[in-house]
Amino acid sequence: MGKTAKELKVELARALQRVESLERMVKDLSYQAFVDDMTGLPNYRAFCQRLDQLIKEHGRGRPFCLVMVDVDNFKRVNDTFGHQIGDEILRHVATLLHSGSRQVDFVGRYGGEEFCMLLPDTHLKGAADVANRARSAIASAPYGCTQITASFGVCSYSEGMSATELVSAADGALYKAKEDGRNLVVACEEID
Repeated sequence: MGKTAKELKVELARALQRVESLERMVKDLSYQAFVDDMTGLPNYRAFCQRLDQLIKEHGRGRPFCLVMVDVDNFKRVNDTFGHQIGDEILRHVATLLHSGSRQVDFVGRYGGEEFCMLLPDTHLKGAADVANRARSAIASAPYGCTQITASFGVCSYSEGMSATELVSAADGALYKAKEDGRNLVVACEEID
């Protein structure tokens, strides 16, 4: 015997509920895969995807820059005030970086106390200006327990660079900013 229309409607409703439940689960897993839980910013995996996308777009003549950001003396903050305060500071820095960016910019957590910014349609001078505004905002923000600063390395993408080469160049500029006293912005062309 076949099922009645009423029985089929009940089965269809249950199937639709299962599909909706699975869609929510996929959405939650996707969020977890690409978003840093603590800061709410995109994570390293999301950064890699966006960087690859920008490299492909650059072949069509679109400039872009990478800015690497590292909170200065962060181990001292954690050791002195505890990890909970350290986490609050990272969230605050994330908020400042994100609020100072354009909608088209990518601001993410690279890992630990490092953040990254991908600035499409931006040349090196513009990216250095963005980094300097962010550096100033971080240095002047009230943190209650201590003074926080950050160092920045800025690099523009050149045709033919791999993602690894771009990150390495921006990291080199970031470490130069650290070596030169911290709370600085260093552009790649400044370290040659």
